[in-house]
Amino acid sequence: PNSARLDFSPRVVYAQGVWVAVFHSGTDWTGNSGADYDVFAMRSKDLAVGWSVPVLVNDAGTNDAESDGAADLATDGLDTVVAIYTRSDPSEPA
Repeated sequence: PNSARLDFSPRVVYAQGVWVAVFHSGTDWTGNSGADYDVFAMRSKDLAVGWSVPVLVNDAGTNDAESDGAADLATDGLDTVVAIYTRSDPSEPA
């Protein structure tokens, strides 16, 4: 998508021949994540030459108006990759 909004804080891990990246963005990469900032992931199976289309990571990304971010990744080095992020939701207690 062509957007003036930026992508922030990419994090990348490598596990079993696959590069996985997460980032937060105000760009609506999926067409249904709205105008807030959400967390997206992409992967590459060809040594980071090409990347998949971004997918939405945060579970409320399609129906919230609050920004999510500060994403990070962890891997066991085998076949498990876990993404974590912060969620801004004023309806939840601090």
